[in-house]
Amino acid sequence: MLPDIFIAMNTVHSGSTWAEAHALLDRDGAFMLPPWIFLNFLKLLQTGNVYDAMGSELASTTIRDIYTEITARGMTREEWLDAHFTEEDGTLNMASVHRMNNGIPRPQNCQPLDGCLMQDSVPPNGIDLVSLTKNATLQGLPSKKVSRGETAWTYPRLDTVLRFGADHAKTGFYCGKHPGYSNDCIAVRPARISLRETVGEARVDPTLLAIGGRQ
Repeated sequence: MLPDIFIAMNTVHSGSTWAEAHALLDRDGAFMLPPWIFLNFLKLLQTGNVYDAMGSELASTTIRDIYTEITARGMTREEWLDAHFTEEDGTLNMASVHRMNNGIPRPQNCQPLDGCLMQDSVPPNGIDLVSLTKNATLQGLPSKKVSRGETAWTYPRLDTVLRFGADHAKTGFYCGKHPGYSNDCIAVRPARISLRETVGEARVDPTLLAIGGRQ
């Protein structure tokens, strides 16, 4: 049985580096969203059919507010995603599903990049966010099939990590900063896993949204 994944409505730990964010989430019993789960989250919000961790259906206005807060142009805000681009034997890989080990985030999954778009795409010739949720690679990155649109994409470079953000000019997925970079506008969205049979904190926290997924 696939676990339920509970995703927070709001981001936390603003100003932390990507590596620090992992440590802070681990302390809280949470984890950082890998890109494929983040896209599943956006896709769920796009459907308008969303339940909180208590099993209550969210009002359409609440769903729209959450989606707008994440994706609409406006005040600068960004969030870290769990993807670190590394190299082995000349091959660029995506390391993800990091867990803390002796104070360092260690990847549980590391695979060569699988057919993602390897060129920068800047609006108006960026990528379409709705198309991306339908045409992403298995790793949750834009494939070459993604339609053009108004979302920016900077392709993976060595020793960079992934973040999603929006400002007054555009929204975008960016792979241009290293794991030790920090900025007050960058935060992280906590996620937790709980099996359906488990009754725990995630089940009674109405600020968590429930989606099915893989981890």
